[in-house]
Amino acid sequence: MSAKTLAVAGALAAATALLPAGTAAAQIAPVHAVLYLTVHTATGHRDATLECAPDLGSHPDPTGACARLSQVNGNFSALNVNPDAFCTLEYDPVVVTAHGRWGSRFVWYAKRFSNPCALRAQTGAVFAL
Repeated sequence: MSAKTLAVAGALAAATALLPAGTAAAQIAPVHAVLYLTVHTATGHRDATLECAPDLGSHPDPTGACARLSQVNGNFSALNVNPDAFCTLEYDPVVVTAHGRWGSRFVWYAKRFSNPCALRAQTGAVFAL
């Protein structure tokens, strides 16, 4: 290898080491996932399918949702998109569920949020149905 090739390879390795855990792997090998998502509120129910790698389904933003989930390797409980969000203390409960496959792993998630703002702050585009 030439000195220039070695320098570029070293720079790429250094840059990859600075990325948050899981970022490089998510960019190199996207995980195929098929998920069914639901959102229940006092006024109704919405649901959607979400497929990642390729990003498809009836979800309104499959690319954004798959990107968020890829950052946490499909661990819904680890989502915390906007921890500094300011949400009112209004009680307007939202219950969400997700089940399906993330790669070779079965996933199941269910959680009650105090209001839609709290849901958005934690999950971002994932449950924006």
